[in-house]
Amino acid sequence: MAASNRRLLALLVVVSLVGSCSSAAEAPTASGDPAAPASPSPSTRAAETKPASSGASAPLSSPTTEPPLETEPPLETETPPEVQPSATPFPTLGTWSAVGTLPTAGRVVGAPLGAASLLLLDESTSAAWTWTPPSHALSPAPVIGPGRTMPAVTGLLDGRVLVAGGYNPEGVAYSSSYVFSGGSGGSWAKVGLLHVARAGASAAALPGGGVVIAGGIYADDPKLPGTPLDSAELFNPSTLEWTVTAAMRFQRVAPLAVTLDNNRVLFFGSDPSRTIPGSDALLTGEIYDPSTGSFAATGRLPASSVVLPPQAPSRVVPGSLVGVWPGNALLIGYTTVYEGAYSGVVVRNFFLDHLTMRWGEIDSTYLDVVGPGGQKFVGPATRNLYGAMAWAGLGPGGLVRVAGGSRTGADPTDGYATRETSMYDPVFYQWHDQVPMPEARRFAQVVALQDGSMLLVGGDGPGGARTLLRFARG
Repeated sequence: MAASNRRLLALLVVVSLVGSCSSAAEAPTASGDPAAPASPSPSTRAAETKPASSGASAPLSSPTTEPPLETEPPLETETPPEVQPSATPFPTLGTWSAVGTLPTAGRVVGAPLGAASLLLLDESTSAAWTWTPPSHALSPAPVIGPGRTMPAVTGLLDGRVLVAGGYNPEGVAYSSSYVFSGGSGGSWAKVGLLHVARAGASAAALPGGGVVIAGGIYADDPKLPGTPLDSAELFNPSTLEWTVTAAMRFQRVAPLAVTLDNNRVLFFGSDPSRTIPGSDALLTGEIYDPSTGSFAATGRLPASSVVLPPQAPSRVVPGSLVGVWPGNALLIGYTTVYEGAYSGVVVRNFFLDHLTMRWGEIDSTYLDVVGPGGQKFVGPATRNLYGAMAWAGLGPGGLVRVAGGSRTGADPTDGYATRETSMYDPVFYQWHDQVPMPEARRFAQVVALQDGSMLLVGGDGPGGARTLLRFARG
């Protein structure tokens, strides 16, 4: 029996067993002047006032503080599945290549443009470029205005790119959104306003061609930290307008977001610096179902089974979120960082079962923490996936590619990034080594192009991580 058939058979058996056991502010004008942002008053969440067609966006009522997240009822956790060791050598799948150099080492985000091209946007200046194969040429694109930091940038299924929200240079959240179209140098078109101005929101494509955006921060005064949001909106690429949809259970800032194989969208985690410590927003996800227009909460990540330092971690880095068939998800490189008397990282990986909505730990914990007097906390895993990038194959038994991550004792010219890559089999819980990347990298953005290849944009690596790295399936 072929390996793919064995994976499919094993997956069907697992699904059968699980099923039998469960019941289930306006944008800048051409001159760059921002208008006032819309407000996220909870009392108007279900039917927010739509901005006037003239483009002026008057503020709504002042934002209301959400109730403390700690008052939410506890959620169930999942028993980790058993990890199976890799039994046989695995073939190398795909090739890596360096395919261009970014003009800047600043924060650049990318999105697929058309069948195989890429739009790159510099958040600090809003400068834009298009990347086009096979020449790998970077060509300047029109600029949409002054800097726009922390926008939501999403490739539409029709080949265009949507840019929504973000902070203006003064630190006020935009309600404006734009669509970029390629061809003849490319062009921007101003489209409908968000009902709630937001920066640090996350967005994902929906199967019908639209986009769901959720969370972020409403900020109308740069002297104040702003209000975390639980609200969500839908973009219609035909009407170029936004509509309000159901809110999430938790306020989430910069959550991870991925479109799952069952056409739903999973949002996970939140920026810990903008989230109440100990909140379930840091340990749970929420799945948006476009057929019902509602969110459903997942369980919490399970507690660690290894002995941890007797000190609260300094921060949490959510990792990389990947959808796997037939609607499950993997969370790779979820990291708690310790600083102070105890210094180091604890890195874990998780699997979400879409039937039970519970998380289970899929691999041994990477633990490398040093305490007072040289006291060491060391875990069983040897691969440090802190900052690793991950993406999935297609269809039943699809394998997950994991690239980069962190290492210690590194050459200063490489920083702490690594060139290592692996393939993870979500059916048999097995890791398989693959060919390394041309350049060390971690914390890069993974952009999936319509031709099936993947580009790594930005992140942390030698030379400011300006080299674009492309992975093509073999």
